[in-house]
Amino acid sequence: MIRRYQETYTFKFDEEIPNLITEYLPQIYQPKRVFKFFKRYFLFLYLRQNKYELNSISAEVKKVLWINVSATSLGDTIMDLSSRQMLTGIELDLLTKGHNSELYRHDDFFKSIFTDAKKITKEYDLIILDSYSSRTLRLKYQVSKTTRFVSMFGFFNGPEINRTLFSFHKMNYLLNNKFDTSYINSNARPFISTKAGPSWKEIKKDIACPYISIVIGGEWRYRTYGYWEEVIKKFSDTFPDIFICLIGSNNGQKLSKQITLNLKGRKIINLVNKTSFIEAAMIASKSKVLLCCDGGLMHAANALGGKSLVLFSRVLPELRLTLSSNAISIYDKEDVSNIKPEAIFSELKEIITPSGKYHQIE
Repeated sequence: MIRRYQETYTFKFDEEIPNLITEYLPQIYQPKRVFKFFKRYFLFLYLRQNKYELNSISAEVKKVLWINVSATSLGDTIMDLSSRQMLTGIELDLLTKGHNSELYRHDDFFKSIFTDAKKITKEYDLIILDSYSSRTLRLKYQVSKTTRFVSMFGFFNGPEINRTLFSFHKMNYLLNNKFDTSYINSNARPFISTKAGPSWKEIKKDIACPYISIVIGGEWRYRTYGYWEEVIKKFSDTFPDIFICLIGSNNGQKLSKQITLNLKGRKIINLVNKTSFIEAAMIASKSKVLLCCDGGLMHAANALGGKSLVLFSRVLPELRLTLSSNAISIYDKEDVSNIKPEAIFSELKEIITPSGKYHQIE
């Protein structure tokens, strides 16, 4: 049991990936954390799933169900499922939360998408569990009591890590280290398919080129920038021929309307809450550069190879980006709104002007 508890803050593979495990160690014996582990561990034993746990995916495996329901934000699911690219030659299905399911319709790797375990009638050679959370364990038991399984996070819980790199390195471990570590570090990136959305030709009708895109709004206050209007004003004054396309979900509607009203007459296209997530991701990736805070559209733009200037707070950029990310980052330890508009515009100008040098995160 002690060994299994140690898995809540250790990796099974040897490769180093960006993490905050050391900073988290003083908290590992907090009563709430210990209770959460025991709750999961005893459910694990009560459902007798210890009998069917595996540590690798054999070459004979042909049909796999991936259960991904523990981390429900779009950003987390994009990172956590990124390593499905390594499962070529396998018929792969997904069981996920309803609000994430549309992102994976017509996916290049997932064949069938389920949001209700009761509707799964297929038999699988193997099931991949996102973690040993109580929700995941119960769903696995409901789908099949006796099908063997592997897990991505297992009992690991709490410390911040680079979830994209974790996904790739853990999958490589499960595949018996099929790929070289340096290859994974150089090529690991999120993945999304755009097949579920309209073509770029259709989307482009609502956009004037050339343009930059800016994600307005956010789910968390400290990751929601409050001074885009000042940045846009500076940008518009300096680059009057380049359009600014505002994108995002309903939490950015109020601010986007305020921006377009206050900056009336400038080349602003407001598409906030007027597109699907995939459409917004395509708009972001096709722009000269995406300006955004740490979030789902940042990962989607990275997945599609777009350039981005990303604002981070509390979570360091290396915990979100990879070597293949075409991104520049600006960090503040407390709140992204502490970042001065002048600092953002300075980086943006370097990207846009011919003399500017676009560089990857180091």
